[in-house]
Amino acid sequence: LSFVYSGTNREPDFSEIKPFVDRTDPNNTVEGNPNLKQTFTNSYSLDYNNYFPNTKFNIAFGLNGTFTDDNVSRNRVDLPPDTVTRFNPVTNKLDTALQRKTATTFVNTSGSHGYVGRYTIAKQLDDRRYSLSLNGNISYSYNNSISNNVLYHTTNWRFDERFGPRINPNDNIEINPSVGYDVSRQFTSLRTNGSAATNVRTLSLAINGRTYFLKTFQIHYDASQQFVKGLTGLTNTSPLIIDAGLQKEFFARRQLTLTFDIFDLLHQNNAIQQEFDQSGGYTNTQSNTLSRYFLIGLRLNLQKWSGRPTRGGREMQRRGDGSFIY
Repeated sequence: LSFVYSGTNREPDFSEIKPFVDRTDPNNTVEGNPNLKQTFTNSYSLDYNNYFPNTKFNIAFGLNGTFTDDNVSRNRVDLPPDTVTRFNPVTNKLDTALQRKTATTFVNTSGSHGYVGRYTIAKQLDDRRYSLSLNGNISYSYNNSISNNVLYHTTNWRFDERFGPRINPNDNIEINPSVGYDVSRQFTSLRTNGSAATNVRTLSLAINGRTYFLKTFQIHYDASQQFVKGLTGLTNTSPLIIDAGLQKEFFARRQLTLTFDIFDLLHQNNAIQQEFDQSGGYTNTQSNTLSRYFLIGLRLNLQKWSGRPTRGGREMQRRGDGSFIY
C-alpha cells in the first residue's frame, strides 16, 4: 500500500504576459496579461497491490487525483466583422464579404480537476503456463475554460476494460490474445443541445505471439483490429494492423541474430483524432500514416557471461544486461 503526493507549478510564458497588443495579424490580435499568476497542480496517488503466492493470484487497485489552481486560459473574443472587397478572377468583378476578427487575451481559471481509478486482477494456472488477466480504468476530468468572456467547462468520462489471457503450452509456443472495450463521452456546457455530446465506443481485438522451431528459428506476429463507433465522416474506422517477422540465430552461443520484419502488412494503419473548439463543436480527423515497411536487422552480442543454467533440459538465454529470459 503506497500513497504519493506531488505539487508542480508552471509559470506563464512570454506570449501570455507581454504587456502590449500583438498586431502581427490585424484580424487576430493577441494581448498578454502581466498580472497572470503561476499555475499550481496538486496530485495524489493511492495504490494497493497484493500477490498470493500459494494460489498464484494477484489483485491491484489504484486511484489518482489532480487539482489545478490558476490555470492559464486563452480567452478569444469575437469582434464585429469588417466588410472587405476582393477581386474575383472567375467573375471578373469585385465581391464583398465579411472578414472575421478576434481578440485574444489570457486569464487565470481555477477548479479544474480529474480522477482516475484502475484495477488489475490476474490468475496464473498450470505452473504459470497459462494466465488470465483483467484490467481496466475509469477516468473523469472537469476542465474550466473561457471564451467570449464566458466561463464554461468541459467534462470527459472514459470507461476502458481489457481481458488478456497468456498461453504458453510449452517452451516453444507463446500466444497472447486480448479483447478490449473503450467508451469515451465528452461534452461542454457551451452546447445548448445535450445530444451534441460525443459518445465514442471502441471494440479492440488483438493477438500476438511467437513460435520457436528448429532450435534457432523464431516466428513472431502481432495483429490487431479496432471497431470504432460514434465518429462521423471517416472512411475506415476498423483498421486491421498486421506485423510479422522471422528471426534466425547463429553460432553455438547464438551471439549473432538475423531478423526480417514486416510492419502494417495490409497498409490500413491510420490515426483518428477528435478535437474540440471553444464554440462547443468538434472535428473528427483521420490521417493515413506511412507505416508499411520492411526491416532487415543484424544483431551481434559480444558480451560473455559465465554459467549457463538450464530449464527443462534447455539452456536459458540471457538478455543484454545478463539477466535470464524465463
